[in-house]
Amino acid sequence: MIKMINIVLETALAIPLTTGPDTVTIVYDEELQAGKPDLTFSINRCELVLKKVNMKSYPKSLMYKTFTTEEAQGFPTGSYQKMFYLEPECVNLFIMIPGSIKNQIDNYTANGYITDYRLRIDNVDMVNRDIKRGGNLYQDRINMTLINAGKELKDMNEQILPPNKYKPGGGAGANYQIESFMTPTPLTATEKLLQVNITSKAEVHRLILYKQVVRQVNL
Repeated sequence: MIKMINIVLETALAIPLTTGPDTVTIVYDEELQAGKPDLTFSINRCELVLKKVNMKSYPKSLMYKTFTTEEAQGFPTGSYQKMFYLEPECVNLFIMIPGSIKNQIDNYTANGYITDYRLRIDNVDMVNRDIKRGGNLYQDRINMTLINAGKELKDMNEQILPPNKYKPGGGAGANYQIESFMTPTPLTATEKLLQVNITSKAEVHRLILYKQVVRQVNL
């Protein structure tokens, strides 16, 4: 009775070469039983089969998201209003308010002194009323923005460690509140005009706008 045994040839590129650059590994699809004679054979012909891949299945462009930034000077206690331009492809906006550079260790942020804010794009309110910091509407805008950015919202503590906690031998210190405002923004054909209104109980040293934009690369 003749029994067929399939033989798979594997190239030696993935294993150490022991007998030269033309070493070939033979793999049997079933184990040889004890007592049977060893198999010996020679190979005098080998074929390489190529398969053509349909390139039409590959996208011709790649879409990705990145950030552009813009920094503005701060303002004293009270009301603040300033106009900014957003790119047409801007889809999310993050406004961050860091603390003073001089007192960075002790006053890393404005420490919760922002009371409310309002954002308008092209003279249209993003929300029809002032957004109170820490309120339900404030948290809802954060959640909406992170979902639109493809990020996970883990908690709403909005706290960071002061810089001296990261230094060897630094003091314990207290956690500081993050001052930030977020909102998704619509894609437009032209630049968007952003109006920012903020009310603060203390001096704000500077504002930094992080604009998440969609880019496209042709492949």
